[in-house]
Amino acid sequence: LEAIAAGKSVIASAVGGIPEALGKTSAALVAPDDVEALAAVMIKALSEPGWRDAVMPDPTEFHARFSASAMANQMLDLYRSLLKTHAA
Repeated sequence: LEAIAAGKSVIASAVGGIPEALGKTSAALVAPDDVEALAAVMIKALSEPGWRDAVMPDPTEFHARFSASAMANQMLDLYRSLLKTHAA
């Protein structure tokens, strides 16, 4: 997450919360244990000058979604909605 927020390129396996961070259809995601796909994406990232801009989330937009304050606000909203549900 820190690398994306800093505007760096990231290539990752599509596991856990990573697809949410990169976008579920990002070309930077590869299937777990698919070494050939990982190698192909790495070669593409190094050989195609516009690759990063085409597949990486915008760092500013990313920061708005995943900053500490944004995530804290999302948790507060969740807690508030749970309290309303259980108070009724």
